[in-house]
Amino acid sequence: MDGSLLAAGETISVFGPVLRGVTAGGGTLQFGGPVGGKVVTWAQTLSLGPNTRIAGDLEYYSEAQAAISSGTVAGQVRYHPVERESRQAPLLNGLFDFGGLVWLFGSAILGALAIIFAPRASARAVELGRQEPLLTFGVGLLALCTVPLAALLIGVTLVGIPLALALAALYWVGLLLAWPAVGLVVGTEVVQRARREPMPVLGALAVGLIVLHLLTHLPFVGGLVAFLGLAFGLGLIVQGFRRWRRPSESVRVAVPVAVPA
Repeated sequence: MDGSLLAAGETISVFGPVLRGVTAGGGTLQFGGPVGGKVVTWAQTLSLGPNTRIAGDLEYYSEAQAAISSGTVAGQVRYHPVERESRQAPLLNGLFDFGGLVWLFGSAILGALAIIFAPRASARAVELGRQEPLLTFGVGLLALCTVPLAALLIGVTLVGIPLALALAALYWVGLLLAWPAVGLVVGTEVVQRARREPMPVLGALAVGLIVLHLLTHLPFVGGLVAFLGLAFGLGLIVQGFRRWRRPSESVRVAVPVAVPA
């Protein structure tokens, strides 16, 4: 190379002669030939082969000091140690992270709107969660895994792209409503077991979402709880839609849920 070398990459190997200087940064830097000028590098690992001859200075930034044989560098060698910053674990496993709090309050607002504008559907969701939990979870798990695949297969046909987009939109809406739905079921159960007097449905929703927020931030099992809860909530939405399509089906057990005046 007749001029200077400016390079960046994961692994950089310079085995041929460089007439002027070298400025490089990457994960691993290897030199194996003569360099006619100054060398400045930023690398985790710097390696100088036996045929390396640097006519100028060597200035390198690295976590560990490189092994440099005598006579390899004609100028000065300046080493700048780089300390890797230790990544701190989030406070209480991210319980108060901004994104999680936004999801919590957003789910509460969406669930409150659903309860106010669709109180019968909300009561139906609580009924399904209490009477048919395993079936509801199975339906939700099936929908969670198969609907994206079905939308993809339909969209591949090109003529089915509008249907695929509509299916994807319904799936997205179902996911948004799934978490408030499972929160309402959990809150209703918690309230009924903790106190004798009934609580307004919006209060039960808030209790359930807070309980879910705490459970999903537990170490090791938080992600599993979130997945299972999302599948169960999606099953509540799908099963509730099926019940809505069959209005003649009577409700077997009255659900003690009422929208506050």
